[in-house]
Order: sequence, then C-alpha cells, then structure tokens
Amino acid sequence: MPLYPNIVIPRPIPGMATEFVLVMEKLEGTKLVDALKVEQAKMAAAQGKTLEEFEQEMMAKYVSGELYREAKKKYTPSALIVNTYASLVRTINQIKN
Repeated sequence: MPLYPNIVIPRPIPGMATEFVLVMEKLEGTKLVDALKVEQAKMAAAQGKTLEEFEQEMMAKYVSGELYREAKKKYTPSALIVNTYASLVRTINQIKN
C-alpha cells in the first residue's frame, strides 16, 4: 500500500483459521481506538471541553441525527452544482456524438 506507508495489515497465520475464526499475527504499535481517543482529546481541548463532554456531545448529535445533517450540509453539493455538472456532461456528450 504505497499511499499509506504507516499502515500495516496483519498476516493470517496458516493452519489456525477455520470457517468462523481468523487468527492473524500480532502487530506492535498503537491501537486504532487509542489513537482515535488521542485525536478526540485534542479536538475536545481545542473546544475547551473535557474528553467526556466532547464524547457526550458527539453521541447526542449522532443519536438525534444532527451529526448526519451537518455532514450532509457540509459535504453534499447543492442542486445548482449537480444540475450544472449534469448540463456540462450532456453538452460534452452531444459534442462527441
């Protein structure tokens, strides 16, 4: 994975896997969940909150659907942008044909 040189994927251990269990090599380093906690603590501190306050606020936003609405608003293109691109694609297709 040349794009992500710091990511290591553990290899399965032959002969120890079954239909229901996959045994993989143990990797040294920071667990993903621990690294995420560190990042969340930084985000909380930047907002002047404790990690617990930050987690409670994010969970409340998640449960209420507010987190999804915020992300959708921020990362979803407007109807105008979508229609503009659709018009551009139609025009390009007409020119090609």
